[in-house]
Amino acid sequence: MKLLHIENLTVEFDTLTGPVRVLDRVSLRMEQGEVLGIVGESGSGKSIFALAIMGLLSPKARFTADYMNVNGQDLMKLTKEQRQSYLAQNVSIIFQDPQNSLNPCFTIGFQLMETLSMHGISGRRNKKLRAIQLLESVGIANPESRLKSYPHQLSGGMNQRIMIAIAIAAEPKLLIADEPTTALDVTIQSQILQLLLDLNRHTETGLMLITHDFALLSETAQRVCVMYSGQIQENAPTRRILAQPKHPYTQALLHSIPHIGERHAQGERLFSLRGSIPPVDHLPVGCRLGPRCPRAAKECVRAPRLENIHGHGLVRCHFPLDGEET
Repeated sequence: MKLLHIENLTVEFDTLTGPVRVLDRVSLRMEQGEVLGIVGESGSGKSIFALAIMGLLSPKARFTADYMNVNGQDLMKLTKEQRQSYLAQNVSIIFQDPQNSLNPCFTIGFQLMETLSMHGISGRRNKKLRAIQLLESVGIANPESRLKSYPHQLSGGMNQRIMIAIAIAAEPKLLIADEPTTALDVTIQSQILQLLLDLNRHTETGLMLITHDFALLSETAQRVCVMYSGQIQENAPTRRILAQPKHPYTQALLHSIPHIGERHAQGERLFSLRGSIPPVDHLPVGCRLGPRCPRAAKECVRAPRLENIHGHGLVRCHFPLDGEET
């Protein structure tokens, strides 16, 4: 069953120099219970994409889509208020920095129970019992005493667990995790990631993992979407992308991952693609990767379309890689 189906999602902002398009006709499908990875460099549009799904874009943003269906409901047929109400019951998001996501002026218990009130749970006792259950479900010891704590009294890992508890309070069908482990140390990163995967398995909640870390997705995501400059460049099952990427940008991301036991000559640096993501108000003509792509040719002045490659997936490239393994 389709959990998420988006066709030609576009987001634009007005600037002093004119409108800029930060997401360009993004199309995506996601199945119920699927773990989907969204990967790309900083500035590729991953977080804007998450905010667009959640309806959390700035009022100054222009948001359009041919079709946007979440759990069987076409959101484009709803009013803004109806859309926000529906998303609040069906989709949740976890941001990358729990210290900035939690209000430092209120206790953990207050913030959890405030969320439960918004989702129709009434009565202080009922809300407290449910809050304790949620904290237990995310692995927090002594949950009743933690309800009285303030965010600054807890570690970053514990605050991120509390953010997950808040996110799953409404039992969402889709959980978006936007760089959920960036601000945490390595051991805590592993615990948080495992917690999210356990929630996915036990509740069949669809999990969208947004990251710049391809290695993190290699053992967790069933499918990966590679984003660059506001566009999806490749969308395929993880095992196919790891074995034989078809887009030069995907190959570059994979080549940049260090491998245990791999030796480099003295002074040799890890691989990196020359240049950087173009600013949204100065996009290149044609293929957006063109100025950085080692395979660029004169045909690349025409913008490539996202096309299906039989036996692999969707690729946006005039010259997809063939037979070249990472």
